[in-house]
Amino acid sequence: MEITNRKRICDGHAWSRSLALALAAAVVSGCASDASRCPATLDNRHPSPTALLAVPPEQTVPGSHLTWGGVLLDSRHGADSTDLLIGYRPLGTNCLPRLDSLAQGYFLVRFPGYRQTADMAPGRTLRVSGRLAGIETDPITGQRLPVLTEPLLKLAPEQGPWRGVDTRPRIGIGIGAGSGWRGGGIGVYF
Repeated sequence: MEITNRKRICDGHAWSRSLALALAAAVVSGCASDASRCPATLDNRHPSPTALLAVPPEQTVPGSHLTWGGVLLDSRHGADSTDLLIGYRPLGTNCLPRLDSLAQGYFLVRFPGYRQTADMAPGRTLRVSGRLAGIETDPITGQRLPVLTEPLLKLAPEQGPWRGVDTRPRIGIGIGAGSGWRGGGIGVYF
């Protein structure tokens, strides 16, 4: 009987050791990730419109999925589509455009047919995920602009105190209890 109880105790320690190792691995892998960028942009073939325009035309891949953000500058209704002109800004860790940087290029978002743009006034920040359709020359400015189609838009909250602002450092406080363990902790995220 005594041997059975010791075996159970040892199995319990092995289980807690495995859990501790798994948690340590998760923490280490979290520290190794790029925390300065939005996770949605990590698979971007071209990190910005400027980077895309620097690539030779034969190396651009139409149909590539891209996620970019920025500030809406203008909307144009054509005969068969609606275009939004966006001033590109990098996305922060909250996946919203960083307002502490200037526009770093421009791109068009194209919707087929007519799209109501009353809720998208110039100056509104947004994130766009879509497919690269190609690069067009703007008839008004003569500028080369990447065009995203099949877009999914995420409008940022209206600006106000603490909205859309990526503030750091962040501080979190936690209290936990479990089988045979009690404690708490304070974490600081930069």
